[in-house]
Amino acid sequence: MLSRDQTAAAYGMKKRFLEIDACKGGGPAFVKIGRLTRYKVTDVLDWIENHRFENTSQAQQASAV
Repeated sequence: MLSRDQTAAAYGMKKRFLEIDACKGGGPAFVKIGRLTRYKVTDVLDWIENHRFENTSQAQQASAV
């Protein structure tokens, strides 16, 4: 399991993106252990795979849902 800093660094994300999406939803699933936030590598990879698009039209349709 990765910390938020480790997840951001490993997958080229901004830590702030992960913080915001943890509050409003839409980002990779995470686990809370006390005050700690951890990301399972498989959850992050699944989230990335589910955000793959062949063209910008697909991406726009997904963001409108």
